Amino acid sequence: MLFIRALCSFGIAALATAIVVGIVPGVRAILPQMNLVWSSAGHNHITSVLLFVCIPAIVMSRFSPRAQYLITTTIIALFVYYRSRAALIIGLLAVVYMVIKKVLARAHRRRGYAYVLCASLLAISVAVLLPEISQTFGKNINTYVRNKTTLNQDRRAEYWGQALQAIQARPIVGHGPGTFMIVSNTFQTSPTHGSWFAHNFVLETLAETGIIGLGLFLWVLWATYARSAYVFFVRHKESVEYLATGLPVLLLLVYGLVDFPLNYFVLWALLWATAGVF
Repeated sequence: MLFIRALCSFGIAALATAIVVGIVPGVRAILPQMNLVWSSAGHNHITSVLLFVCIPAIVMSRFSPRAQYLITTTIIALFVYYRSRAALIIGLLAVVYMVIKKVLARAHRRRGYAYVLCASLLAISVAVLLPEISQTFGKNINTYVRNKTTLNQDRRAEYWGQALQAIQARPIVGHGPGTFMIVSNTFQTSPTHGSWFAHNFVLETLAETGIIGLGLFLWVLWATYARSAYVFFVRHKESVEYLATGLPVLLLLVYGLVDFPLNYFVLWALLWATAGVF
């Protein structure tokens, strides 16, 4: 439980930093271009940290339904405000899972189900539709849609295609660690359609290090988490501690299939720290 408190404290500190950076423009100038506290490439990547700490936060407040409702609503609102549709949907699925496992809204359960369903539908609708509405009417709506692409403009599928072409060219050893930008520039269909990241850690690892690199990476994950995953999912020893430390790892790996959270050292540090207690 001490580690869960530490995760929550880290999440609060990270969110507070993101808020300060958003309020004080001068701070942004000293930040590196790739950071976790200010918006870049369409959305603020503080959502990756929020995705990791939202489950521990809900578990910590499990003895107070009102606190859980408040925390859950705040997290959903932050996902919407910070403009990450994928993180929002993955986080909402995790919240629904918490309801099913009776960790969230176990008191007044029917009201809890209705609450989560309504909040989820509203949040998904806002996150998906606002950029399209903004483009239709030719203006931005507050800060939410600034630099945010619509679903039709999203180029993830093109980046995945570039990675697949790179994998076909050098499937065994890849093109070298950290070279996806070069790979993307090589296989892009337009001068402006390149990317530093494949937005899928499996494809990016394959493109950069080949089958050998991906095999080693998956072996490390298996060696680290296999026993705990077996206890959690197969033997059904689902304590809240396992839930609060194991589910965030799964959420981050799933998010890594559609974005690039695993290109941040801080998030790797959270993964390995969690491995020590999971």
